Amino acid sequence: MSCLGICEGRRAKDVELQIKSLANETRIRILLVLQDGAKQLNEIVQIIDKPYPSVIKHMGVLIKANWVEKTGKRYPVYTLSNSTLTERIMSLCHMHCLGIGM
Repeated sequence: MSCLGICEGRRAKDVELQIKSLANETRIRILLVLQDGAKQLNEIVQIIDKPYPSVIKHMGVLIKANWVEKTGKRYPVYTLSNSTLTERIMSLCHMHCLGIGM
């Protein structure tokens, strides 16, 4: 199936949302932190050294774009969503950080 066959209508909007959500350094840093495993919000705030309200905002964008999943209510835990696209993006981020293919 061609890319056009896959990326039509709502699916194309979902892909667009996912790609646009990556156009921010803080969100990419959050994804890289979560690649090491599930984290609570306070851990993410401490690791990326950004204000709590800022991290909350970025987490909302990542959840809406299906990059991150949130479980638990009183003490929520955040993890990367299970998707091939997530794996590919994380590989690209690592290649960029290592200077491979640049």
